[in-house]
Amino acid sequence: MSKSGTLEVATPTDREIVMTRGFDAPRSLVWDAMTKAELLKRWLLGPPGWSMVECENDLRVGGAFLHVWRRDDGTEMSMHGVYREVVPPERVVRTESFSSGCDGQAGEQLASVVLTEQDGKTALTLTVLFPSKEARDATIASGMERGVAASYQRLAEMLARGPRLRKTGEFCWINMLTPQPAEAREFFAKLLGWTYFEMPGLGHGMKVGGRDIGGLFDLEGPQTPKGIPPSIGVMVKVESADATCDKVTSLGGKVKRAFDIMENLRMAVCFDPNGANFDVWEPKKAHGTDVDSTLHGAPSWFETLTTDIDRTAKFYAELFGWTPEIMPMPGSQYTTFKHGDAYVAGMLQITPQMGNPQPHWRTYFTVNDADETARQAVELGATLCMSMKDVPGVGRFCGITSPQGVTFCVIEYAHS
Repeated sequence: MSKSGTLEVATPTDREIVMTRGFDAPRSLVWDAMTKAELLKRWLLGPPGWSMVECENDLRVGGAFLHVWRRDDGTEMSMHGVYREVVPPERVVRTESFSSGCDGQAGEQLASVVLTEQDGKTALTLTVLFPSKEARDATIASGMERGVAASYQRLAEMLARGPRLRKTGEFCWINMLTPQPAEAREFFAKLLGWTYFEMPGLGHGMKVGGRDIGGLFDLEGPQTPKGIPPSIGVMVKVESADATCDKVTSLGGKVKRAFDIMENLRMAVCFDPNGANFDVWEPKKAHGTDVDSTLHGAPSWFETLTTDIDRTAKFYAELFGWTPEIMPMPGSQYTTFKHGDAYVAGMLQITPQMGNPQPHWRTYFTVNDADETARQAVELGATLCMSMKDVPGVGRFCGITSPQGVTFCVIEYAHS
């Protein structure tokens, strides 16, 4: 047996390969990711440099599938087959044959995937039975293990951003304060595909893919404190809003007294030692968003701009248990925060080149095409406040200020 990251590979007979991998996600989500064409194209790519250019998937007994991959140099590889058994969401069996790009792996193989769930986590077991020992050995020699490991790692990262309730210490909600709320709703509906529902006497809730992501409120409304600029506020899930308030104060931050939102949650308005505002959410009947953060328009990354990165890093590490990690960048550095194994936020030092804004948190929204979204935003009356940038291995992003003065970022994540 050998291991590639968290992938385990065994050869129990001279015609078989058995691969196992765990995912921190419910079985139903892993099943969807492995059977829906639009999701398969995001992760089933093999080693870096490959993309899936064609994906047909008729998921039924007797239904056919076709996958076509292309490497950066134009080389293509394709696989086709027929489903023999489909038992959602636990088991699928199909034949597999390579049409091109895999010399030495001729013949039809039989692949079965079994998914088992325990405590919200899923174990995947993939067993491939080859027509001969020679075909099995040729597959091993082709570098299959490296390609499968890379694809499954990409799947794990996609699932981490997928539909799930946020855990304690993770961002679970956003609140937009904006003048001209009707115009703001129209702008974000066109740009990010948001839909809305009315919250009588308060404002409107925002949805992506049918999932709640936050609230949109009138900056001039009677419930809104005076003097606040147009902005997007962020909320972090906690076990106790009152205990968190005490801890914020002890760490040098400031708080306003915690209060209840009917029977849904208990929240508090907090400020870190450098003045950046964040709110905390103690769940009662309401638990915050469970949106798939890979969807167009979904909030997917949160970043604080601060005047003192060392002090800020220490504050959030002690408050939420986040672990800061420094990423060197040309002319500067970027700090990420991890909560357990998951990356939850980033941090940047405020510089004169940024115009010396007040410390604050800003939100990034996933988009399918960053350049097209930027073009459409300008067409809708917005301005680009941060030019388009690429982060290798992460994605392509820019900053936008809406016609109503709300600043945010959009990011198109890299798929390979």
